Amino acid sequence: AVAQEIKRAGGTNSLVGAITSNYVAAGGARRTQPTTAASPASATSRAPDYDELTDQATAAYDARDSARATQLLQRAIQLQPQSPRAYQLLGFAQLYLQNNFTEAEKNMRKAIDLGGSAAFRVFHDHANGSFRDTCAGTLFVTKANVTFKADDGQHTFEAADPDIREIKVNKLVGRLPGALGGSHLPGALGGSRLPGPLGGEGDIGAFHIKVKRASDSKNYNFAPLTKKKAESELIVSLVTGYGGVKS
Repeated sequence: AVAQEIKRAGGTNSLVGAITSNYVAAGGARRTQPTTAASPASATSRAPDYDELTDQATAAYDARDSARATQLLQRAIQLQPQSPRAYQLLGFAQLYLQNNFTEAEKNMRKAIDLGGSAAFRVFHDHANGSFRDTCAGTLFVTKANVTFKADDGQHTFEAADPDIREIKVNKLVGRLPGALGGSHLPGALGGSRLPGPLGGEGDIGAFHIKVKRASDSKNYNFAPLTKKKAESELIVSLVTGYGGVKS
C-alpha cells in the first residue's frame, strides 16, 4: 500500500494523506510492481525505481533535507522525464526549502505541462477577507482547474478554468492587523505545521478567486502559509497562464 511505503521510507503519518491527495490532484495512478519474489542479493543491489525515489524525496523534505530531496528528485526525473510527479515535488521543495522562485516556477510549469499539478500551502479564509477564521490546506493548479483541500477535510474548493472569472492579489483584503501571525515552514503537501490563527501585522500576501457558475457568483480568499506576496503572484501567474482568466 502507498501508506506503508511512505512509512518505510521514513515519512510521518501526516504525510500519508498528503501524498495520497497529491496522486488524486494530479490525476495519476500508482504503477504496480511485479509480484515475483526477489532473492535477498538482488533486493539489496536493485536501484530504487521512480516511485521509491519520489517517496524517499518526500521523506527527505519532511526532514528538511533540501540537498537530498533535490538529488533524489533529479534522479527520478532522469528515470522518467515525462512523468509529472517528480517535477511537482521538486518545484515544491525549491519554493519552500530553498526560496528559489525561478526554479520552482520552471518545474511547476513542467509538471502542469505533463498533465500533473503545482501545489501550494495556503490558508482559506472563512470571514469575508479578514482572515480571522481560517483553515489550512493545499491548493493545486492544473491545466484545467484549481482545487483546494483542507488538512482537516472539512473544506474543499474546485473550479474549472471556464468558471474562474478573476484571480488577483488583494489590494486591501488580507492586510488587516492581527491576521495570521506566527509562520512555520509548510509540511510536504500537508502536515500539521500550521501558523497560529491570530497575531502579527502587515501584508499576508492574500489573493482571491472569483468564480461564476450560471447565475451564482462567489469570491474565495486565500493567503500563502508563508505570507509572501511573491508566492501569491506565482499562483496567479500559473492560473492565468493556463486558464486564460483575468488577473
